[in-house]
Amino acid sequence: LINLHGRLGDRIYNAWEQSFNNFQWARMSRKKREQNRKKQVAQIQKRLADLSRIDVTAIPRDRAGLGSRVTVENVGTGQEAVYTLVIPETADGKKNFVSIASPVGKALLNRKPGDEVTVQAPKGTLEFEVTKVVTTFGDTLE
Repeated sequence: LINLHGRLGDRIYNAWEQSFNNFQWARMSRKKREQNRKKQVAQIQKRLADLSRIDVTAIPRDRAGLGSRVTVENVGTGQEAVYTLVIPETADGKKNFVSIASPVGKALLNRKPGDEVTVQAPKGTLEFEVTKVVTTFGDTLE
């Protein structure tokens, strides 16, 4: 009878210990998730503050700037491409949204139709001629 109580006591203790460990794990996991959320909120708040400092009146109307769609022709292949100049967070290669901080984005900033651009990209040197710019204000330059 004592042995039975001993085994039962061990089982109860083990079940309690496992339950306590699960609770501790869930609590730590919840804490970690909350810490990650706080970090993300802080990053978003910082980015919003940075974006609020963008002076929209400083974006050019007579050349490529933030938000412009720039049409280029590859000098070597004659292939045409249209890139939209965006902030780094919204860059998307599949949509040809090019970050103004990237090599291509930096090369296209402040360009006008007729300008030739050489870009050192990861795939090698690219040479473009700017053929058209549609500014963020809707002005079309050809």
